[in-house]
Amino acid sequence: MVAERTRETSPRTAAILLGLMLFALAVHLPARMGDLYGEQDLARLVNSALLWTRAGVRTEALSEYEYYTSPAYIWLITLLLPGTHGALAPAAAALNTINLIVAVVITVPVYLLFRRLAGAQAALIATLFLSIMPAFWQGGLYGFPTLPAALFMVLAVWLFDRWLVGDGGPRARAPALVACCLCLTAGIVLKADVYLGAVALWGLLLYRRRWSWRNAAVVALAGAAPVAILYGVSTALLQQSPGAFVYAGTWSRSYPVEPGTALTAANALQVVKSFGLLSLPVFAVALVMLVRERQYGLAATLLTWAALPVAFWIGRSGDSARHHLQSTIPVALGVGLVLTRLPIRSAWRYVALALLAAVNYSAFAPSSSTRVTSGNLIRSAQMTARRVAVYHRLARSYAGQDAPRTAFLGTFTDPFAENQVFSLADSVTGVRSVVRFGMSAEEIEYLRHGRHHVSVIVELPDPIPPGGEAAAVAAAYRETGYAVYSMEDLGDRGRRYPSRRDSPLSELQLR
Repeated sequence: MVAERTRETSPRTAAILLGLMLFALAVHLPARMGDLYGEQDLARLVNSALLWTRAGVRTEALSEYEYYTSPAYIWLITLLLPGTHGALAPAAAALNTINLIVAVVITVPVYLLFRRLAGAQAALIATLFLSIMPAFWQGGLYGFPTLPAALFMVLAVWLFDRWLVGDGGPRARAPALVACCLCLTAGIVLKADVYLGAVALWGLLLYRRRWSWRNAAVVALAGAAPVAILYGVSTALLQQSPGAFVYAGTWSRSYPVEPGTALTAANALQVVKSFGLLSLPVFAVALVMLVRERQYGLAATLLTWAALPVAFWIGRSGDSARHHLQSTIPVALGVGLVLTRLPIRSAWRYVALALLAAVNYSAFAPSSSTRVTSGNLIRSAQMTARRVAVYHRLARSYAGQDAPRTAFLGTFTDPFAENQVFSLADSVTGVRSVVRFGMSAEEIEYLRHGRHHVSVIVELPDPIPPGGEAAAVAAAYRETGYAVYSMEDLGDRGRRYPSRRDSPLSELQLR
């Protein structure tokens, strides 16, 4: 135990950790998002914080699942919002910077945990590889709570292993367990689905051969307490909204498990792209190697840690690359184990790592989508930034209109428009959820330059159905006195609203 503590504070370890952090920084800096939202779900979280700070509203009807899954992150955003009237760019830049810092810092507990489980060289190789795995790397690209939550989950697993093994002696065990519980709590209140990674605690009981009813009870209680805290926090914050357990049924109906969806080639390819082309095959080799070496506990730990989050999401329509972020951690350790066991000299193992990374980088074309990633990291990030910059610009153009009543029709672009309406408003006098012309919408009343305005953000079905239904809703709003806009194809023979001939906002055409 003393040797382990000494090893963790040795100059060699400090040099390795510094090198890992510098590497993580180097691979992220060329793709910084600046003051842009990387995706619409971050804009949604910021909108919930804006509703809280500028309208005094915290309801499930307007924020949907966000207070149930990320209450701490919404609260964090509220701390960044004062002084942002007219421009939310400083808050976006701060959130992006936080994730960049986390992408650098997380390499420290990841390496220390990996070293405990697999040795120093496997830990070094695995941590280097983790920093460039597409889903994990993307987490450090822009602000979103998944990566900060993963940081606390890794810390929790590391602290639990120290408690389980007894590092530091009897006096250190209780503080380690308390710190583990605090990290679990921080993780779940930042991003609830990342809590699936807590399954690693159960795996460690097997790996360390510390299975007993007493230890199992400790894990069960340590795991249940953060869930209860999340329930209490979300219930306390929300106004006139169902409790978390009641809402869970609503969420399950909104995002049902559809086994047929999970078995499609497109969904399988989406998962492969999150990890990189060769990562999962190499991980499978690692599991086989561990089984052959009779390291069943470690094999079971890595397999369940990697598979549970993917299995939870792959059959749901809302699956995306960031849902696979926490699974990249055990997969990276599997890659480190395989490369360490290759019957070659140590230096050649890093050559093999570079070749593996090169294949992953070049296997797929770059992608502007944050939902389906590509190993071509830098080019993909640049494409994402260009795409999102258009949404920012057009949303601000919409919010800047002087018309007393405006309507914005969209799917994934709605949060950007809502965000800019809140940004440019002098004050928000009312926000409500409405249903008009058969479609749900959010109606915002606000003052701007001393004049009363109404903006209706209409939520179209996604995907937009053919047959002109959305175009008919747009026409209905126009007939009732609204200036109507959209960035998206409304399904009416490709026509968008407004057209070039009936609005000066021709830039909203998104050609």
